[in-house]
Amino acid sequence: MNVVSHDPGLARATRLRLWAEHLELSQTELEGAPAEVVDRRWRPVAREQLERRQAGRPLTCRVVELPGVSRHSKRLLGPVDGLLVDG
Repeated sequence: MNVVSHDPGLARATRLRLWAEHLELSQTELEGAPAEVVDRRWRPVAREQLERRQAGRPLTCRVVELPGVSRHSKRLLGPVDGLLVDG
């Protein structure tokens, strides 16, 4: 789902609520710049879940790193980071 809002407060609240649900964390644990939160919270969880899947163990979270994603995709981060700013 894509959500477009011109209200920075609504955009931030929606992002925090959805991220908290997907990562099974409280919204206060997801405070900070979105790019930093992705590096600090999303990536470790996603990597752990991928390792669990590859080992044949059950997943404990909905967030899973996508295997085989090119490292060249980092070139897209500039434009994507610009879209994540919500305040």
